[in-house]
Parts: sequence; C-alpha cells; structure tokens
Amino acid sequence: MYFFLFFFTLSSLASIHKFEDFYLSMMKKNNVYWGAIYDQQAAFERNEGTLGLYMPNLSAASTQSRSEASGVESLNNSQTVSISGKIPQLGLGYNSNIFSLNETMRPSPKSYTGDFNFGLSLNLLKDFGPRVGWINFKQAELNLDISKLSKLKTIYLLTSQLLSSYSGAFASQKNLKINSDSEITNKESLRKAQAQFDVGKIPKLSLLTVQAQSQQLRSQVIGVERFLRESFKNLYTLSSVNQGEAMVDLSINLEPIQMPFFNEKIIDNLITKKLDFQNLKNPDFQIGKLVLQQAEFPVIQARNNLYPTLDLAYTITGNQVGSTRPGYFPGANSGNIVALNFSMPIGFVTERHEMAATNLTYLKAQRDFNQLKIQLSREWENIVANYKLLRDQIQIARLLVQAAREKYEAALPTATLGTTYQQNVISFQNELVSFSTSLNLLEVEFITAQLQVLTFHADPHVYEVFAPYGLK
Repeated sequence: MYFFLFFFTLSSLASIHKFEDFYLSMMKKNNVYWGAIYDQQAAFERNEGTLGLYMPNLSAASTQSRSEASGVESLNNSQTVSISGKIPQLGLGYNSNIFSLNETMRPSPKSYTGDFNFGLSLNLLKDFGPRVGWINFKQAELNLDISKLSKLKTIYLLTSQLLSSYSGAFASQKNLKINSDSEITNKESLRKAQAQFDVGKIPKLSLLTVQAQSQQLRSQVIGVERFLRESFKNLYTLSSVNQGEAMVDLSINLEPIQMPFFNEKIIDNLITKKLDFQNLKNPDFQIGKLVLQQAEFPVIQARNNLYPTLDLAYTITGNQVGSTRPGYFPGANSGNIVALNFSMPIGFVTERHEMAATNLTYLKAQRDFNQLKIQLSREWENIVANYKLLRDQIQIARLLVQAAREKYEAALPTATLGTTYQQNVISFQNELVSFSTSLNLLEVEFITAQLQVLTFHADPHVYEVFAPYGLK
C-alpha cells in the first residue's frame, strides 16, 4: 500500500521539524516511556541484588561490664567478631566466631578467655536447597523479564499513538486544503451567482443552492481545523514538548516523504499464518506465561512448609583460659559437636490451610492465562479481518475518488447551461470532497492497522522501521 506521509516543519519549534524529531523527543522526554525504563532498571538492580544472598554477614561487638558484690569489684572487657552465611540452593548454612576474647581486669590477677567455633548446617527436609532455595533468584529473573516486556509494550503503544496522531494530522491538513480549495471555488461561484441573480439571469433557487453549499463547506473547514488541532495537541503531548513551545500553527507546510512505511510482504506473511501459541512472541502472552510461572512459587513454598524441620549440624569448638592473651584461634580444649535437630508444629493446621489457599490462587492464575489465550485469539482474528477489509476499502475509495474527479471535471463546462446543471456541478464537487477526505482518513487507519499486525507478533521489522527515528 503506497501513500504519502508528510513530515512537520514547525516554524514555532526550533528543535522539532520532522517526524523523527517528534519521535526522538518522545524517546528522550515522554514520562510514560521513562517510567517503563525506570521499572526495568529497578528490576535489574533487584535481580543483581540477589547475589547478596550468597554474601556472609559480618558482626563485631565490643562490650565492657562492671559489677560490685560484697565490696569486690568486677570489670570485664570483651570483643567478638563473627561471620555467618548460606548457600540457598544447597540448603547449606555456616557460622563462625572467628575471634572472641574476654578480658577480666578486676579482681586481680588479670585473666583471659578465648573462644572459637565453626559450624555447618544442612537442611535435610524442609527448606532443602533444590526444593525452594532457588525461588528468590528465579522470582527476580522473572520480574526483570516482565519489566522488559512491559517496556516493549509501552514502546509499541506510544509508537502507535504517535504515528496515528502524526498521520491524522497529515490527513487532516490534506483534507483542510481540499475543503479550503473547494470553499474558495465556491466563493467565486457564489459571487457570480449573486451577480446573475441581481440582474435576473438565474432564479432564487440557484442562488440558494450555491449559498447552502457555501455554508456546508465553511462548516466542513471548521470541523477539519478542530480535528487538526487535536492531532497537533496529541503530537505535542506524546513527544513531551515544553509548554512554552507548544504553540499550534495550522498554516505550516508539511514535507512529503513517499512510502511504503512498512514492508507489506512481512505483514502479508504474518496475516496468513495460523496463531501458534508455542512460538507466539506477543508481549501480553509472554507476560502472561511469566505471571503463571510466578503463581507456582507460593504453591511450592506452601508445600515445602508442610515438611517438618530436620537438619544436620556439625560444629568445631575451641577455647583457652589463662593469664596470657590467646591467639585468634585457641587450640586448647578443642572439640566438635554433631547434632540432628527435628521439629514440627502439631497438625500443621496453618500450613495445610495455606496450601489449600495457594492451590486455589494458582487455579485462578491458570484460568486467567487460558482466558488471555482466548482473548488474544479473538484479537488477532479481528486485527487480520480489519486489515484485509481496510485494504479492500482503500482500493474502492481510490476508485471512487477517481470517478468523482472525472464526473466533476466533466460537469464543469455545463455549469452555465442552467440550474439543473449547476446543481450537478455542486453535487459532484461535494462528492469529490467527501470521497477524498474519506480516503485520507482510511489511509491513517490503514497504517495503524499495519503497525497492529507487527506489534501483535513483536516482529523485529518495527525496530527496523523506527530505529532511524531514535528507537533503541
């Protein structure tokens, strides 16, 4: 489908002249677009932050205690440094007092106590790594993927809105010229008709007919100006033009660029394919899949909570007491501890009800996803049907414009033959204006329909087309 898109040259906007400038301005300043970018960046930071689950905690403390009993004063200083951490996917935890010193200052003589321990624990049932240890990491990854898809949806939406507003402004300006030219022609006809009526050459009916057409054309010009102003307003809003720069000048000229704007072979190939959910890249569908995956996590966690706690712990200990300050790792009085710990709530009452609740929530998520697939199937069917109908309608509209122009041009020489012929000329002129403006508006709908086909499948052709205009 070949047609012309016109690009703006705005004398009142020093920094915006063409469509790509509007688009680049939108990419730089539109708050909705940047909101999606910030959401993605925030999700990225949170995903990177999950690495902190591997990082150990370091604790340090220094205390001084004083007491007095039966006239005897006690004064103690102590310092401790400990470290603890875990490897979530393995269900493995560790902790250690890497330095622990207690110094007894009073009563004399001074004495020192040093302690050391290092322990490992392994969850054997509940919270065992492969069961739930990966959930936090996977949740963060899915949130990041969803934010990327949401950003893509935002780009598609804003691009479609900007292209529609820009194309609508182009069509409105063309229609304004068509109606304005017709109004100018009509004014000359009205002047001649008034002069002929004044000298009695034509009846009152002929004059009234020309006057009625004049009022009709004036109304049409006003209507097109209103639509054009609305299109400009949308352009300025989407591209986030500063308030002081947003003066609308309806008299500006537009620079034409011959299209096709999109590759129709790619579009025709897409509309002939059957909708395949196995390979569908539609952003809404991809987000729906990820949301369904996320809905499984509470179920997995609730199932895990129904297990009793059983863990195996092994601890190495060491301590040293004496009148000299011990080293960092006291070697005297060393030993080790092996412990098997088991605990469980009686009846798992809360846990069982939580399991039932999360199962119901997951069933709801499944139904929502199935409904989304039905909705997308209907949406795609409507997009394809609308695109095909618009394509046929534009072909018919072009033929109608051509026929109306030929009739109008053929009738012009007969305008002086009488009232009936003059009315025919007026009728043919109105018909030509009507068909021409309808064609222009259909072309706006058509380019939007083409973009709908491409964005529904997240086809990379969208980026190929809009990359020169600032899309990243």
